[in-house]
Amino acid sequence: MSFLSRLFKRNGDLVGVDVGSSSVKVVRLKRRGKEIGIDAAVLAEFEGPGPDAVSQALDRVAGAARLEGASIAITVSDRSLVIRPLVLPKMPADELTEAVRWEARRQVPYDLGDAVIDYVVTGETTEGTATRYDVLLVAVEGRGVREALAAVEKTRGRVKVVDVNPLALRNTLRMTRPEEGTVVYVDIGGQRTEVNLFKQGRLRLTRSVETGGEHCTRAFAEAARISAAEAEALKRDKGLLAFSSGSPEMEGAAAPIDRIILEVQRSIDYYRAQTRDREIQRVLLAGGGALLPGLKEHAAQFFDSPVEIDDPFVKVKGNGPGLANVRSLAPRFAVAMGLALREAAG
Repeated sequence: MSFLSRLFKRNGDLVGVDVGSSSVKVVRLKRRGKEIGIDAAVLAEFEGPGPDAVSQALDRVAGAARLEGASIAITVSDRSLVIRPLVLPKMPADELTEAVRWEARRQVPYDLGDAVIDYVVTGETTEGTATRYDVLLVAVEGRGVREALAAVEKTRGRVKVVDVNPLALRNTLRMTRPEEGTVVYVDIGGQRTEVNLFKQGRLRLTRSVETGGEHCTRAFAEAARISAAEAEALKRDKGLLAFSSGSPEMEGAAAPIDRIILEVQRSIDYYRAQTRDREIQRVLLAGGGALLPGLKEHAAQFFDSPVEIDDPFVKVKGNGPGLANVRSLAPRFAVAMGLALREAAG
């Protein structure tokens, strides 16, 4: 099977495997009719940098999640990844493919010779007599796809779907908040943050901010004049509540968070400038960074919409292996849940 044919392909029940910058998260679902339950939810932190740490973490989750022989969905998060929402006139499939490739030549800043290019139609809009497609263009260097596949296939699982984070999050959002209007989904990872704006489940804007949890750890270390290990412990235990409001220490510790908030505000402003949509129903915080104590309250000061911590498990049943251990870490599973929902979401 070619890499290209795996992108966005539907393949029965899937195990969602999210390999992030600091951990591996796995979700296996079980279905009984229309009811969806958790069969397994497992997380393993990396113990050091590099590909060996990824392999070791995957080994630790493989047994509990029963990855051997499983059909697996993964995301590609290589730095060469380019994701662009497009609006194109409705046209036959072969013409649409060529139009997307032409857009890729315009918008991808590297040679497309070894690149994997794909797209998915995420919606359709008709105004008067004109019908347009909402299209998500995805491009990534072949090397990035091969590395992602190789890491997971060492578990003897079969990678059936290669997806991207915004579409995985779309699946999660459709399950947890199917009636929601316009939502900003802020996924705060270890090294970067993804800002995704959805309107009624359709992706309207996506961008990446090169700031994440690791930047917060360094900021905490500088603000409190402590070691990196002590800063990580302080960040997880007390978070922003460790510092007095308005103090120089608080300003220093919150600086990476404030950079993320500013980029979210800019994304909302850009979206509003491009559309007639003024109302944002909710700002959802996901990823490991969402667990920072005091973050929700701090962020809420800067938005005129409710700010909430995401819970991708809120609508599922069951208590599969590992779920009790990771229930308090629910925001970290937003992408893995969306990957496991890939077939159900369509």
